[in-house]
Amino acid sequence: MDWTEGRLMRRSKSLAFALIATMVIAPNAIGAGDSVRPLSEYAISPTDTTEAAIIKLQELAQQSGGLGVYKEASGWVLAKSSVGAEGFRTAGVAALTIPVRVETQTVSPVDLESLGDALEKLHGRVEGSFGFGFDVALRKMVVQSEAPESDFAALEKAYPGLISYRPGKWGETASWSNDGQPHWGGAWLQGGGWACTSGYPIEDYSGHRYMLTAGHCFTNGTSTNMGTAVRPSTGDPWPYYDAELIKSHTYAGYVYVTGTGGDRVKNAANPGVGYHYCTTGRSSGFKCGWTIQNVNKTICFNNQPSCFHGLAGFTKSDGSIIQEGDSGGPLYVTYSDYTVGVRGTITGYFWDVLSFSYWSYATMYQPVADFYAMHAVIP
Repeated sequence: MDWTEGRLMRRSKSLAFALIATMVIAPNAIGAGDSVRPLSEYAISPTDTTEAAIIKLQELAQQSGGLGVYKEASGWVLAKSSVGAEGFRTAGVAALTIPVRVETQTVSPVDLESLGDALEKLHGRVEGSFGFGFDVALRKMVVQSEAPESDFAALEKAYPGLISYRPGKWGETASWSNDGQPHWGGAWLQGGGWACTSGYPIEDYSGHRYMLTAGHCFTNGTSTNMGTAVRPSTGDPWPYYDAELIKSHTYAGYVYVTGTGGDRVKNAANPGVGYHYCTTGRSSGFKCGWTIQNVNKTICFNNQPSCFHGLAGFTKSDGSIIQEGDSGGPLYVTYSDYTVGVRGTITGYFWDVLSFSYWSYATMYQPVADFYAMHAVIP
């Protein structure tokens, strides 16, 4: 390895064989100089004050029982419900370093929760994969689905005006090259006939390190080029979260941002709505300019044993999407000092027929880190 313009460069051998990528269908206020106090002890605070403020706003919404956060042209909006919002507090919002307004919506949190439960019970009972999540700006539960709208007719009747149906096609993305030890995030990851992308290394407080990737990539015990895919015998996060660990090799806290160069991981947290991020995938390569549109989405692939939770949806103005083989790859923010902040791992995408556009999805950092009681490796 050597350093070029401040970036750690890795010289890798070319692959001696070709792989065919196969899809697996399978309330502290913060000011300009303050850091955000995350909900999780396993998060490492962002250093950019704008991103930190967005994440803090999302945490305030969660802590106070708000409906969520969305981005508008003039800033960010924190939405609260007019129904059962006695415990809602806006303490700390005024001190954030981003423009925020608070609005009241008539949507009931109880209705949203019961509708979400009802939608999840349709997994395996409708004709295709679907995903759903509350769109704070639209004030509706958006259902993105391969299944026909008629499959959701009973719920549309039970929750009049609360559902926005979006027809389309879902895709998971399992499918740079030869990454040696210690392994980095954003590299080619293959085994058992499947091909994915490594996410980022995580470790427990005893110092045991693992590589995190998408849970739908490999079955438990699969041998890969980065070690063995492993899931806990009890308390396996998959398939509630689309995550799994790779163990038994060595792993370093870097993410590939070019074909031969990687940046050091500096922090780790959930992504922020309206903020811009990058991804690395073995098929789509290195892409920046993704905008997070929503968080806490749920996706129910019809060939998976249950629905995936804790996802962030993101889009790109040029219409780009993640591709087959990108599964498990990192979602991250880059900094001028050649470091990155990891925010999640790639799960899948959705083709929205009505808007003629693609949405990509990643499993967020914090729910998975909390579940494993681990944190990203910070060199």
